Amino acid sequence: MRTTVAGLMAITGLLMCSCQEKKTESNALSFGGLIEYVIDFDSVSWATEVRVNDIIVIPKEENSGRVPITHLVRKGVNAVTVTATQSTDIFPDPLTVVVLSLTDDDPEGLEVIRFSEDPSENGAIYEKTLEFEASVPIEWVWETIPPVEALTPTDRTEILSELTKLYTALEAKDMEAFRRVRSLAIDGEARLRGIPAEEVTRGVLAMVQKALEDPNASLEMRPSDEIVMKICGPCVFVNGKGRRPWDKWVVQIVLERDEKHTRALTWDELLFCKVDGKWRIIK
Repeated sequence: MRTTVAGLMAITGLLMCSCQEKKTESNALSFGGLIEYVIDFDSVSWATEVRVNDIIVIPKEENSGRVPITHLVRKGVNAVTVTATQSTDIFPDPLTVVVLSLTDDDPEGLEVIRFSEDPSENGAIYEKTLEFEASVPIEWVWETIPPVEALTPTDRTEILSELTKLYTALEAKDMEAFRRVRSLAIDGEARLRGIPAEEVTRGVLAMVQKALEDPNASLEMRPSDEIVMKICGPCVFVNGKGRRPWDKWVVQIVLERDEKHTRALTWDELLFCKVDGKWRIIK
């Protein structure tokens, strides 16, 4: 199972991977009358990248799972682009990507769009874009920002500085500094739900504090040369170099680890935008 850990709300519990347990800042609130959007995907035989409105939600990987995408969905027409590269020549499985809308009345979700095709019929590399209509009550920060044309050494240094601020805040157990680094992400979630940012903040901080207070907790940040940055529309997608989809953390609080198993609270698959001339984490 794959999950994004750089989400915006309080934790629901432990999500299991084949050799890693992750606590996540994932959705612990009811839909509250909102429509939430997710992508279900199965790309076991294909190194697959999925973008929503040109922003990466699934980096190139062979995996399957469910990924929340509401933070990248805008009111009106939205585009989902799938790029797949064949990873095996022996009977590749079909590639399946489904966008679902979830509500309080239908938490299992209704299909919005689906494509399930065998990309091998189109050669070793396959790309397809589909569109869908959506209803979102706010305008996201990324909607107001022009596409990133190039990532300069200065940009990379500034992004690494923000990641270091996140790590330093956790190391010092400084929850106010942590809140400042995550404030745009928290604010977006609060505006989406029409609730005070403090309400979202309380759940996130409680989860982080609990992890930091664990007697076995150890804090880690990847070396800068193991942090990958990729331009995607108005954003920069930031992840760690890992052999497996669930091992691409950038910062993590490890709670338990042995040769076959890791239990951790992690931050990965982060999105940065340049807001008022400064690189900020927006997701």
